[in-house]
Formats: sequence, C-alpha cells, structure tokens
Amino acid sequence: MDKKKWLNEDGIPYSFKHGLTHTRLYGILQNIKQRCHNSSHKLYIYYGDKGINLCGEWANDFKSFYDWSMKNGYDDTLTLQRKDLTKDYCPDNCFFAKQTKRNLKKGG
Repeated sequence: MDKKKWLNEDGIPYSFKHGLTHTRLYGILQNIKQRCHNSSHKLYIYYGDKGINLCGEWANDFKSFYDWSMKNGYDDTLTLQRKDLTKDYCPDNCFFAKQTKRNLKKGG
C-alpha cells in the first residue's frame, strides 16, 4: 500500500487536524461540551439542564477555541470563566482567571 496517498501535499496524514488533543485546553473544551450537552454527565444539571451551551464556533472548531484562548491570556495556571453565568460559553462571555474558591462556588 502506498503511504503517500494517506498524506496531504505537506506530508501530513489526512486525519491530522491540529495536534493538540493532549493539551490542557483540549481537555477544558471537552469538559465544557460534556457539561453542556451530555445529559448523563454529573454536572449537566448545572449547565445543559439550565440552558447553558457551548457556542457553535468553539463546539465545531477546537482551533478557533485555541486561537481565542492564546489571544486572551491563557496559561496553564488559569481557568475559563463566564462573565454572565446565565449565558453560554462563547468568546464574548468568557475570560481566563486564577482559580479561587469563589470561582468554584460560582459554577464557572
């Protein structure tokens, strides 16, 4: 079997999207997806059940979330927070902050 037919013109496998699946940011986004969209998730009652969603831009394109995060001060010591806790996870309602007991009680 010719390996070249599985590679794009840059020599990257076609299934390769962004190479960031093992990063903390990827895990953060996956956890938000579960809380907001998986009714079996233990925290769904605090998010999805209350109408909190993940915007389509981030839900469908991790690289978009990654790029926004890098432009908005992300580092591994910060957590993603929502400005308005009644609104969705989306670029205009999110920011990065230091983890505090207050953040934990607010429901991020």
